[in-house]
Amino acid sequence: MSELLTLLVGCALANNIVLTKGFSSVNCLSVDSKKILRTGLFIGLVMVVSSVICFPLQQYVIAKFNLSYLQNLIYVAVIVAVSAICTVALKRCKRTFILTVFNSALLACCLLNTANAYTFVEMLFATVGTALGLLVSMYLYNGAISRVREDAVVGCFKGLPIKVLTLAIVVLSIMAFK
Repeated sequence: MSELLTLLVGCALANNIVLTKGFSSVNCLSVDSKKILRTGLFIGLVMVVSSVICFPLQQYVIAKFNLSYLQNLIYVAVIVAVSAICTVALKRCKRTFILTVFNSALLACCLLNTANAYTFVEMLFATVGTALGLLVSMYLYNGAISRVREDAVVGCFKGLPIKVLTLAIVVLSIMAFK
């Protein structure tokens, strides 16, 4: 059990795929914490359901019939389908569908679960840890960007450059966990 908790915390903090591996986009959200939480939970739900579906597909279809060349395509199809179903089921998350479908962290999570050859339980803990890491990174980034005063920023750094610099500072702070 302690190995599973280590895996969960490791995926959430030390091996955060958003901040340490550069997947996903955390800068497209507002500073409203309710929207961040709703988006993070929605993406986490899609991440967990997609991983649960991709696990048996990898074990019993892709590996059995030697379809490794179609692995990414199959995973993307699963992610899009799960995103669409979750969007229909949770009617309040229509804008989140776009963020979810184009979120590379979902595909990275499925691919890393396959590459690390996790068991089903390990895959669940790693996926939940990754979803928590995505939520933590969204809160960290939005907390940092909300403290930046636009009027104090030099003209050439306004807009996207200051957001990228802020994200770099957040990434460096997460790298301290390694």
